[in-house]
Amino acid sequence: MSGAKGRRKHRRRLKGWYKWLPFLLVPFGLLFTETYLRTQRLNNDYEINALGGEIEKALATIDSLKTKRAAMENLNLIDARAPELGFVEPSPNQIESVGNPAYSTEMDNEDDELTALDLQ
Repeated sequence: MSGAKGRRKHRRRLKGWYKWLPFLLVPFGLLFTETYLRTQRLNNDYEINALGGEIEKALATIDSLKTKRAAMENLNLIDARAPELGFVEPSPNQIESVGNPAYSTEMDNEDDELTALDLQ
């Protein structure tokens, strides 16, 4: 009998906790949620900083490539390097003009207007 009474007392004590359980779960749930959100925010900040560094490196690479391109497009440099690369001025009999005969006959007619539909 004493075993049954002990179990009943134990059950009554546990039932007493049920009414306090929401008051305990709500603060702990809020604390857990806030901790999780702050951790995610820190992780996002770290990723944003890492991406910002990558963007700066990419922009620096783009700037250096732009300066290289400008240097390579310099006409004086091209003229200086042309003989090394085998580029020479063509003689007049080396130049041949290639064109579409149908297009050139239509263009000889100055009175007619040529439209995109006529070329098809």
